[in-house]
Amino acid sequence: NSERATVLQFKADGTGRRIFATGLRNAIGLDLHPVTGELWATNNGHSERANTLPPEWIDIVRDGVFYGWPFAYAYQVYIDFSRTGSYRRMLPLSQEDSLLVQRMQRPVALVDAHVAPMDIHFYAQDRFPPQYHNTAFVAYRAGFRGPDPGHKIVALFAEPDGSNARVGDFLTGFWPRPPDRENIWGKPVGMTTDDEGSLYITSDWVNHLVLKIEYQGTPATAVREEQVSSRAARIRLEQNYPNPFNSRTIIRFALPERAAVELSVFDLAGQKVSTLLSATRSAGEYSMAWDGRD
Repeated sequence: NSERATVLQFKADGTGRRIFATGLRNAIGLDLHPVTGELWATNNGHSERANTLPPEWIDIVRDGVFYGWPFAYAYQVYIDFSRTGSYRRMLPLSQEDSLLVQRMQRPVALVDAHVAPMDIHFYAQDRFPPQYHNTAFVAYRAGFRGPDPGHKIVALFAEPDGSNARVGDFLTGFWPRPPDRENIWGKPVGMTTDDEGSLYITSDWVNHLVLKIEYQGTPATAVREEQVSSRAARIRLEQNYPNPFNSRTIIRFALPERAAVELSVFDLAGQKVSTLLSATRSAGEYSMAWDGRD
């Protein structure tokens, strides 16, 4: 079926059906970016490997782009057909298959395997603190088969074009005591916001419910917004330089106040390659050198 693992596009009246993008194994969540109008999606990787592979992804879905399935994942990383049962039937790969993989683009964000990202929802309201404006919230419905326990809502901060993406926990506690699966009490799936700026989250298993998340602080004044934005601007992780590099590259970051810091390098499959720093540092600017070896 040529429409399997695709995103379809229609006109408002239902006509003009066409394939918009291909190779998306399980693109559950879809939302339009409030600034660019581009389509973003979450994607679930195959479940035939446990622990760290394959990473799930969050990305911009663009017209005519191939996203890997059933040959590859992440950024042009081929599936290990020798260890992944049902995918062995993909062999031998044709030249056309290989050319599709070469067309894959680097995802906006790779996240841990088997967290099952569901809905993605851009927060376009002003009730939450300023740093959440136009942030993408993503619901993780699972997690017990991978390194991240999942069962939570994460926030994805990124530029409108998807660059400089960072992912962090926003709402946790659906699985209070991993790895005991008996105490999972909710599986986050869907999200939306109301006109007042509150966030609503649904759970479709264990308990079927809707949670309302309200910000209890006073809405930011213009002065407070400026102060928060100024402080946030000093919390930064810069692009490594040079890039690409031969013998070594420099990674710079800045802290507005004393904090515990871990700076790690991950490969394209989402596996940790090296930890460059794990310590407490005072406010200031720092740089770390990496020689590219693991």
